[in-house]
Amino acid sequence: METYKLNSKLVENHKEYIIQTSNDVSSGVVSTEVFVDGVLADSIQFPHPERIKPEEIMALVHNTHGEKKIEIETLLGTIKNTLDSAKPETIYHLALAFYYKHFFSEAKNLLQQAIVINSDYHEAFNYLGQVELSLGNIDAALQAAQSAIDLKPDYADYRNNLGEVYLSCGQYKKAVLEFKRAVNINMYYSDAYFHHGLTLLMDAIAKQETELFADFMTKSRDHFTKAAIINQEYQTADFEKDWPC
Repeated sequence: METYKLNSKLVENHKEYIIQTSNDVSSGVVSTEVFVDGVLADSIQFPHPERIKPEEIMALVHNTHGEKKIEIETLLGTIKNTLDSAKPETIYHLALAFYYKHFFSEAKNLLQQAIVINSDYHEAFNYLGQVELSLGNIDAALQAAQSAIDLKPDYADYRNNLGEVYLSCGQYKKAVLEFKRAVNINMYYSDAYFHHGLTLLMDAIAKQETELFADFMTKSRDHFTKAAIINQEYQTADFEKDWPC
């Protein structure tokens, strides 16, 4: 069966967005990728029946590509009007739409604008921390995550997210402290248990915080087990083999 490919280019705010759609004959899927300035930002696949006519594949590629192009055009087209509205909640929700599409630079600019309008917008600070982490800006991520906690110190998500930033830059002792605080706020917080266990293992490999070494294997297993009990997505076949409950 023939491979069909479509490409579109959009330019907005000095950024280049390339949308590519094609069918993979061997896998039986139609894939669409979005690149922002040459970096893959979004990818989605649509499986199709093994027995399908070439013209149906061509139509699927065309329709999938067109829908993605309209989606990106619509998102980009809403930025100016949303910013002009000066409504921080509206700006924040648009930022989340970009964030979940992995358009991190766009999300960052919108979140920063929401914070300019409302300096107490803790939700915006929280996601700004995650955006900065995704962009590799550790210092900015720490600052934003800490600002969210300063505003809402009893939010378990904010504690976990700050812990993730500390984990990413090898500050394991501080990371463990935040994950502990998160589960103290919410004892059913599977992500915090998982990250706590992961931190102990990574610290042991790095041989950094010696006070965390004590019985780290047992403690890690305990945290991973709690995470898997609360959230079955953590309970994979490998988990059951390597970390028996």
